[in-house]
Amino acid sequence: MPEPARALILLASRPETVEIAVRRMRPETLGVIVSQEILEAVTLKCSELRAEGVEFRYRMVDSPMEIGDAFSRFEHLLSELEGMGYGREDVLLDATGGTTPMRLGAALAAMTRGVGMVHQRVPQVYVGGRWERDGSREVEVAP
Repeated sequence: MPEPARALILLASRPETVEIAVRRMRPETLGVIVSQEILEAVTLKCSELRAEGVEFRYRMVDSPMEIGDAFSRFEHLLSELEGMGYGREDVLLDATGGTTPMRLGAALAAMTRGVGMVHQRVPQVYVGGRWERDGSREVEVAP
């Protein structure tokens, strides 16, 4: 498992990804990029996780199918984190969630800014013609 991140930028498509990121990476500050469809559920989960001492920042993409939208939201969060005193070496991107264009946009922004990346490997099993999460195994956070 990677070292804890001082600051983490996460693309969230499910509230569970936020919880896994907080518990596994233990960031001081977590910047969350979400689409409007999942905003409420993710902010509720973040409210629950505040007790763990994490400070949250939020950015919502207007167009989850546009690479440039996620790219610019990543840049906004990175700039805010730098303003809070975090260096780029202190920040990681977890581009596990979101749409494919959101993941591409954020990953491109991270690569051009020298920000490292991690992702959550969710164990799955093929059941009844579709993939389902394998609850018997833990989610792994990998570089």
